[in-house]
Amino acid sequence: MELAKGPKSDEKINYLINQGDVLVNYIEWDFAEIKALLAQDGAQYPSIETQFKALPAAKSLDSLERRKDGLINQIHTTQTNLRQHLENRKAA
Repeated sequence: MELAKGPKSDEKINYLINQGDVLVNYIEWDFAEIKALLAQDGAQYPSIETQFKALPAAKSLDSLERRKDGLINQIHTTQTNLRQHLENRKAA
């Protein structure tokens, strides 16, 4: 896929890069909220924490954290690629 060229295009690419940062912040915040709620519920209702730890790996907090990290890495890679694209266009 070829990105359009020109000042408006550069603005759109920079907007996408910035939106990546916003998305990462939301993902990190949501994950922190999940962990806090589980810790709170686990302290209030110890059986919840025990039950949660017994869930299959696909539903575990560790698995969720790995998926979160993978998603964030994909966003960062996309941002890096977009920045490189802008630099290459400026150099051309």
